[in-house]
Amino acid sequence: MKKVKLFEDYLNEVTQHSVSGTSGRTYTALDNSKYELKKEVTGARIGDYTNATLPKGTIIVNIPGGVFAFHEELKTKYCTGYKSEKWNDKFGVLIRQLPETLEAIEKNSKVLESETVFSEYDFLGMQAQVANMTREEWIAHYGTE
Repeated sequence: MKKVKLFEDYLNEVTQHSVSGTSGRTYTALDNSKYELKKEVTGARIGDYTNATLPKGTIIVNIPGGVFAFHEELKTKYCTGYKSEKWNDKFGVLIRQLPETLEAIEKNSKVLESETVFSEYDFLGMQAQVANMTREEWIAHYGTE
């Protein structure tokens, strides 16, 4: 018997973007800029470490440079020693953006910051941001794109 997905499950999915061109490749990204884990997430990749565990309370920061995890336990476990991952004092350690890991982060966390920074050429996005709305809400409310 096939499990039916609820509408709420579709709202909590990570976004999948297509790479331009004819290759048919896609990449997965988180929707918001900052999260805090409510439960631990297993199966993350930190550098050469596979199946790493992100503990409860880890701050996840999603910036254009990648997805970073900030927790003192991660610093002591994965960022000390020879050939270990680099620790950034502001963001933490870089984790691999595997779809399964991003889905687990999205499912087991609460959103701390959801601010989207728009391009300087995206006039509608800037208007929506000033009005404390998303771009989609602005377009739905005012009906123009």
